[in-house]
Amino acid sequence: MRFDNLRSVQNTNIHQDDDGIRPSELLSIADVISFFKHFWPFIASASIACAILGLLYVLTATPTYTATAQLLIETNQASGPTIMTPEAVVSLDTPQIESEIAVLNSEQIVGRVAKTLLKGDAKADAADKTSPPPTASTNERGWLSRLLFGALPPPTPAQEAEKLRQIELTIQSNLGVKRVGLSYVLELSYRDPDPKKAAEIVNTLGDAYVQDKIDGRASAARRNSLWLESRIEEIRRLMNEAAIDVQEFKARRDYRLADRPTSSDSNLGLDFLPKPTSPASPATGDSAAKAAPKDNQAVTTPQEAPTLEELDSRALTYQKIYESYLRAYTDTVQRQSYPSTSARLITRAQPPKRKSSPKGTLTLLGSLIFGGILGAGAALAMSVLNERVRSSNQLMRHIGAPLLGEIDDTRWRSRLPIVGKHLGRQQRRKRNALIVVSHPQSPDARQLVKTAAAINDAANARGAVAIGIFGISKAIDDAAVCSNVALLNARAGKRTLLIETEPGRTNLAASLVSDLQFDLKDVIEGRAEPEAAIVQYDIEPALSLLLVDKTEAAGFWTLQRVAKLSELIKSLSGSYENIFVHLPSGSDTEVVTKAVEGVVIVAEIWQTSLAELEDVASRMRIVGQPPLGVVSAKFS
Repeated sequence: MRFDNLRSVQNTNIHQDDDGIRPSELLSIADVISFFKHFWPFIASASIACAILGLLYVLTATPTYTATAQLLIETNQASGPTIMTPEAVVSLDTPQIESEIAVLNSEQIVGRVAKTLLKGDAKADAADKTSPPPTASTNERGWLSRLLFGALPPPTPAQEAEKLRQIELTIQSNLGVKRVGLSYVLELSYRDPDPKKAAEIVNTLGDAYVQDKIDGRASAARRNSLWLESRIEEIRRLMNEAAIDVQEFKARRDYRLADRPTSSDSNLGLDFLPKPTSPASPATGDSAAKAAPKDNQAVTTPQEAPTLEELDSRALTYQKIYESYLRAYTDTVQRQSYPSTSARLITRAQPPKRKSSPKGTLTLLGSLIFGGILGAGAALAMSVLNERVRSSNQLMRHIGAPLLGEIDDTRWRSRLPIVGKHLGRQQRRKRNALIVVSHPQSPDARQLVKTAAAINDAANARGAVAIGIFGISKAIDDAAVCSNVALLNARAGKRTLLIETEPGRTNLAASLVSDLQFDLKDVIEGRAEPEAAIVQYDIEPALSLLLVDKTEAAGFWTLQRVAKLSELIKSLSGSYENIFVHLPSGSDTEVVTKAVEGVVIVAEIWQTSLAELEDVASRMRIVGQPPLGVVSAKFS
C-alpha cells in the first residue's frame, strides 16, 4: 500500500448512520492481501500438518490392487417357445443395462462367487493338512490349547451361513461395475490386498453371470416344455374328436349330428371354433324315448347343425394347432438340452502389477489442498470472531485520522500458531528500539524513515513541537516507534529530546541508558534540575534523553504531576527543535496527553481489537486532543 495515497486520507465522519453501508466497509483487494499476508504462516502450517498426516497414511495403509475384466452382456432375444412368428429384436436401452448391472451386484451372482471361494478355501485347507509339516489354521487350536480346552467344535449351519454372508458383503463393497461407453460391454473391477485374489474374484464373477444366464434359459425351457406337454395332450384329444365327427358325418350322410361337449375349448382359448354336433337319427322305441328332449332342453334343428365344410375346417384347424405346438415342444426340448447365451467374458482379468491405492502423489496433493482450505477457513473464522482491525482503511476510519506510516517487521516464525508469539520477545524489544542504527538498510528501517517524515509533516502543519506517541495496548511496541523516530530526527541534525513517561517492560531506559543518576520523577518532584537528569545518547550526540526509571509503579501519573510535566516541556521547547514523548498506555493515556501538543497513535493490524480502538478514539475526543495521525506498527 502506498503511503502517499494513505496520507491524503482525510478525517472521516464517525457519526454516520449505522443503517447505511459505508463504501470503505466493503471488502477490497487490500483487505484480502492483508488477510493472506498475516495468516499465511498459519495456513502453511495447517497444510504441512495435513501433508504429514497424508504421508503417514501412505506409509502405513495396506496397499490394494484392482483387477478389471470386460463382460459382454446378451441382447434381447426370444426365450419362449416359437409358436408364433418371432418379433424383431429390440436393442437394449439404458434401464435394461442398469438392470444387468444390478443383477451382477445381486446376492444370487455374488452368492455363487462366495460359494466358489469357500470351496477353493476348503480344498486349500485340505491340501495344507496333508502336506508336512502341519500348519495351524485360524479355525484350529494349537496342541497346548487342544490339550487344555479340547478341539474346536465343527461350525454349525448358522455359522456357515453367517460366514457366507460376510463374504458376500465384502465382495459387494469392493466390487465395481460400469458400462463402457454406449456399448453392451460392462467393466468389472474388484479391489483386494492380494492381486491374485482380486483377479480370481473378477473372473469368477463373470463366469457366474454367464452360468446364471445359461441356467435361467434351461429353467425357462423346462417350464415351457411342461406347459406344452399338458396342452398338446388336450389338443390331440380335440383333434381326434373333430376327425371322428367328420368321419361320422361322411358315413351317415346326414347333416344332423348329436351335440358333443367341448368344455375344454374355453380353457385353450379356442372358443371361436364351431361347436361339434351329431346328426339326429330316427328314434324308435326306447331309443326315441331316451333321445327325446327334456322340457328345459333346446332342440337342435337341421338349420343349426354344422355342415361338412365346417366340420372339415374345424378338424384342419385343430391339426394345424397341434402341429404348431408339437414344433414348439421340439424346439423347447432342444433348448433345454443345449442351453446357450451370447453373454461371455471378452477380457479376463490378470493379477495387477501396480497398486491402485493409496496413491502417494494424489494423497499428498490432496492433503496439502485440504490443509490449505482448512487453515484458511480457521483463519477466516478467527478474524471474524475476534473482531480485530483487519486493514489500514478500517484503522483510519475508526480513529478519524490519516495513516502516517505502516511498519511490518514480523518474521514468519513469529506468526506460527501457538509458539510464534513467545519466541525471544524480550530480546526483540531491545533490538527494535535501535533498528535504524543497527539495521539501517532493512525494509523496516526504510518504513520508519517514511513514518518519521510523515510525522514531521503533520507536526509542522499544526505547529507542534512536543509530540506524544503511545500505543493502544501494552502488547504494541510503541516505544520502538518513538525511539527510532527520535533517532532519525537526531541523525538529520536536529536537536531532539526524547522523554520516557511509561515505566515497565517497554521502558527505553533499558535499551538506551545503562544507569541513571536522576530520572524524570526527580525533576518533577524538584529533587533535581532538568540539566542533571538529561543525558546524551552515546551513539547520536544530537539526541538527549530524559527517562523515568523502569521500576516506577503504573499509577505514577496524577494531575499535579502532569501539570508539572507540561511546564517542564514548555520550558525545554526553546532548547530543542523536536520533543518526542513516549506516553503510557492504558488509563493514564488521556491524562498525560494534556502535556503535549500533538498525539500519534500506534496500533497493530490483526492484533488491535475494534473495542480498544473505539475506546481510544472516544478518550481523545473527550480530552479534546485530536490525533495527528495513526501508525500501523508490527514488530517481530
